[in-house]
Amino acid sequence: MDIRLQANADNQDVAGLMKAAFGAERNNRAVWYLRPAEPVSSLCLVASQNNKICGSLRFWEVIVGGHCQLLLGPLAVQPDLRGKGFGRALVIDGLRRAQQHNKWDFVLVSGDPDYYPKFGFVHIEDGQFIWPGALLPNVLQIRALHEVGLDNLPVGPMAVLPLAVRKTGH
Repeated sequence: MDIRLQANADNQDVAGLMKAAFGAERNNRAVWYLRPAEPVSSLCLVASQNNKICGSLRFWEVIVGGHCQLLLGPLAVQPDLRGKGFGRALVIDGLRRAQQHNKWDFVLVSGDPDYYPKFGFVHIEDGQFIWPGALLPNVLQIRALHEVGLDNLPVGPMAVLPLAVRKTGH
C-alpha cells in the first residue's frame, strides 16, 4: 500500500472511486453543502496498491463559531477492498498531516459511529452543532487536533458553515 497526496491526474480515478463507494446519490447528502470550495490540497490523499488507486480521503475547511476548522471526508475505499486497512491508513495519515499544520483546533466528521472512535472521535450531543440538513442519529463526531482543541468550545448550539468560495476578480 502506498499513500500520497492526490494529484490532478488522479481526479478521474477518484471520481470513479467515489461513485463505486457511495453511489450516484452521494452529492445529495447534507454534508455536501459544506463543500462548495476546494478541499485542503495538502490533506487530499490517495491510497494505491500496484499503482491502482483504491482509496481516497479529503478534508475541507468549515467555519464553526467564527473559526476555521476541518471536516473529514469523504473517505472512500474500493468496495471489494474494504476491511483491508486502506481506510484506517488514510485516516491516520490524514489526521497526522492535519496536526502538523497546527492551524485547526478540531475535526468534524459525519460518518459511521462505530468506525471513527478508534481514531479518537467522540459523539457530539444532539443540538450542539447546527448542520445544513438532516443527519442520521449518532453520525456527527468530533476529534481534537491538539491537547486543548476542544477546551474553548461554547456550549452550543453552533452553526457549521461552509468556507466562503473565493471569487477571482479582474
